Amino acid sequence: MPDVNLPLPFDAYAGEEPFVFVSYAHKDGHLVYPEIKALHDSGVRIWFDGGIDPGNEWPEDIAQALLKAKMFLVFVTPSAVESKNVRDEINFAINNDKSFLAVHLQETQLPAGLALRMGGIQAILKHRMTKENYNKKLLSTFPKVFFGEKKKTEPGPISPRPKGDQPPDKSPSFLKLKLFLILFFILALWAGHEVKRFMFHPDYDSNIFFGFCFFYIGACFFGWRYLMPNWFDLKKIIRTYGVKPTILFYVLLLLVLLLIVLFIGFMY
Repeated sequence: MPDVNLPLPFDAYAGEEPFVFVSYAHKDGHLVYPEIKALHDSGVRIWFDGGIDPGNEWPEDIAQALLKAKMFLVFVTPSAVESKNVRDEINFAINNDKSFLAVHLQETQLPAGLALRMGGIQAILKHRMTKENYNKKLLSTFPKVFFGEKKKTEPGPISPRPKGDQPPDKSPSFLKLKLFLILFFILALWAGHEVKRFMFHPDYDSNIFFGFCFFYIGACFFGWRYLMPNWFDLKKIIRTYGVKPTILFYVLLLLVLLLIVLFIGFMY
């Protein structure tokens, strides 16, 4: 029987859609329950012995669930290969030609008879894989037919991050914004003056003007790139840092100043 002190991770699947039968040693509940909970949350329909009613006959319910299951998943550990129930379930699944997957949670030496029966069966050796590779490999082994609706997990309490582990704050400081605005204002005023000279003074050297244009564009670009880590991307600023009215105000003010300075440059 399952450990009564270990709460069941979810209700075992009881419908008619294709589902996965999970076999494991009850001593390994603390290892297996997080595994099947992750699969369940990903939408995989799972049946495990937590779905057996206390008044029902245990072997009969196991056999009926195995017959209905479209896939057999066994979590292999030293405790599992010593369990008569697990060995019986493995033999029953193989004898009934069930789609079979063995996940080795711990390094385990299979008994000779079990090794002979499981020799050609697909296996995933979790203890030799990184967590990321293991999760990707495990989910990829289940055909789409086993997936139902993806479960929504309740968000847990957010633990405060240690002070020494705080991510660097990449948001632009208001001092940098102000410095950039001052620099931009000066350059924009100069730009307006040069544009007026180019348009209204025929003897003005066009090479100087175009050279200034490249300098002006480059200065604005590199100034903004250095002072604003997110470049000129309002959507990214809003998405990354949230809607900060002050930042939006400065950006809009910057654009208005450009129009005003160019207007003054043409008028005077």
